[in-house]
Formats: sequence, structure tokens, C-alpha cells
Amino acid sequence: MWKKAFKRMYEDIKKIWIAVVVMICYLVSFSLIFHEVCPVKLTIGFPCAGCGMVRAFLLVIRFRFAEAYAMHPGIYAVLITFVIFIILRYFTDADPKWIKIAVLITLVFLIILYVYRLFTSFGTEPLVINENALLFRLMK
Repeated sequence: MWKKAFKRMYEDIKKIWIAVVVMICYLVSFSLIFHEVCPVKLTIGFPCAGCGMVRAFLLVIRFRFAEAYAMHPGIYAVLITFVIFIILRYFTDADPKWIKIAVLITLVFLIILYVYRLFTSFGTEPLVINENALLFRLMK
């Protein structure tokens, strides 16, 4: 079972390694240059549905669970979906439609959570307007 799972992971990694390297380079360079990684917040200045997700993940891996929840409550739904994906993709021969269904449910939940957070938390970190965004600079 483990051998088959690792073989499948290896095959998947071979297919996407360039995209992963590009994403890591993007995250590192934008963090260092702009102190922001969200392209939406950099261009239009408005927080997106994922605002705070990276910071929430970094808090989770430091075992600061309450702070992670405060930064983005959806982090736990994403992590649970990721675990479900790993199990279904690599340890079972489940129909891929179940992975798609799990991702779709998570995305719908994140959109509903985003709308809720806009009404209840807008103006507090991370849901703040970036006044240095490209759109605002062009409007001046």
C-alpha cells in the first residue's frame, strides 16, 4: 500500500514540479519585494477570499491554532480537504469525482465564509484595503 502510494506521489510530483518551483519563487519574491503575496490585493487593493490563508497556515504549523483560526477560519476546512485528497488520491482507488466533490464543497464554504467575514470583520487584519495597490496609484 505505501509503495503504491509513494509511486503515485512521485509520478504526480514529476508532472507538477515546475509549477511548484514557480509558485515558491513567486511567494518568496513577492514577500520580499512587496511584503504581500496576494495578486488581488496588490492590483485592486481589495482583500480576496483567501486573505490571511498563508498566514493562518504558518500559524498552524507553529501550533498557534487559535491565532490561525482568527486569521482565517477556513484554514481548517482547507487542511481537512487536503488530508481527504491525500487519502483518496494515494491510499485508495476512489473515483476522482469524490476528490472534486470535496474540493467543490470546500470552495463553496470558503465563499460563504468570505461574505460573512466581509460583513463582520472588514477593516481588521487581514481584511483591510491596500491603499498602495496598483489601481489606487493609477487613480491618483
